[in-house]
Amino acid sequence: MAAPAIAYAPFALPAGTALHRVQRIRPGAGTVTIGPVRLPPTGSLFGRFDLPRHPCAAFALSPLTAVYETQARRDAAAVSMTLLAQRELLSVVTTAALTLADLRPHTANWPLLIAARYGPTQALADDAFGKGHAGVVYLSAQQHLGECVALFDAAIAAVQPTAQQPLSQGGRLHRLVARALVGTMLPLVP
Repeated sequence: MAAPAIAYAPFALPAGTALHRVQRIRPGAGTVTIGPVRLPPTGSLFGRFDLPRHPCAAFALSPLTAVYETQARRDAAAVSMTLLAQRELLSVVTTAALTLADLRPHTANWPLLIAARYGPTQALADDAFGKGHAGVVYLSAQQHLGECVALFDAAIAAVQPTAQQPLSQGGRLHRLVARALVGTMLPLVP
């Protein structure tokens, strides 16, 4: 699919920026590991800005947005304790300044940026990657005004871990999961 005709400005993500993502605690079959980051197999195109031939890692600028993006999604009917026990909140800081394509100003005019149709957004990511951007910055489709970044390829290695916290441990929920459950009114199921 061709990328929509969106002109995006470069966005400077400074070194030392805190980023957060929810990921599997243990790698599965085909997991791509880059430093502390665990990703689905390259080319699986599971994520909004995934690339067909290069790894892509989605992060949020706030840890609560990271939980909304993965566990308390708008299309979810419930949140599973079993799945929560298999996930962790990874917090990192960027170790280098990165130049991203800024898609945030286009969200209102291009609903595809928050829709469940990933083909056009993946085409935008491929276009940004081809133009030398280290990733994209975009608004969360799950939490109002939440901001997210998707880092491409080598930029994923430009992060240093600061914390790794399980989302559920011994039946106890991480406080951010509890906040997201209250905010979304989603039931917790086994």
